This record gives sequence, structure tokens and C-alpha cells, in this order.
Amino acid sequence: AERYSEQLGRNVRRVATDEVRMANEAETYGNDGAALRHYRRALNAHPGHAQAAAALAHLLYRFGHEEQATEALRTTLAHSHGLPAAENGVRNAARELGLDLTPPVPEEE
Repeated sequence: AERYSEQLGRNVRRVATDEVRMANEAETYGNDGAALRHYRRALNAHPGHAQAAAALAHLLYRFGHEEQATEALRTTLAHSHGLPAAENGVRNAARELGLDLTPPVPEEE
């Protein structure tokens, strides 16, 4: 079971890494729509992938989707709990974009 779990983890990371690579290529060629799709696929495979979340947040922010950018970073921050490099990457992206990762306080009725 442990061996299967390790293999599964490697596959998830490989899928996420491949998706980020394809997203970077799409961005290089000016295909932001494809880049968005690939970053989202990377995060679907590995929700704690800080590089994918940071890049996705930058793209979303650039297109005026500040709320979606913030949510992408919040979600990845929650999934990267206890991984200092990933947490720092997410927080740095938020700071660069001027986004607040503090969860919103629910409104009382």
C-alpha cells in the first residue's frame, strides 16, 4: 500500500509539472487561454502546486479577475500547509499582486 501511495504521488506531481510546462509554453506564444487551462489542470492534479497557483493568479489578476486569483492562492495555501517553500511561494505571489489571503469573515444574518 505504501509503495502504491508513493507511485501515485509521483504520478500526480509529474502530471502537474507537465501541465505547468505546457502552460509556460502557451504563455510564451501568447495563448493565455491555453495557459489558464493548463495551470488549472495542474492544480486539479496537485492542489498544493505553488508554482501553478502563483502563475494562474498572475494571469487571472492581469485579466481583472482579482477574486479568482485570490481564491486560487487561498486554496493552494490550504493544501500546502506544512510545506514552507510552497507556503512562501503562495504568499510571495499574493504580496506581489497586493492580494489578501485572509479568509473572508462570513456575514451574520
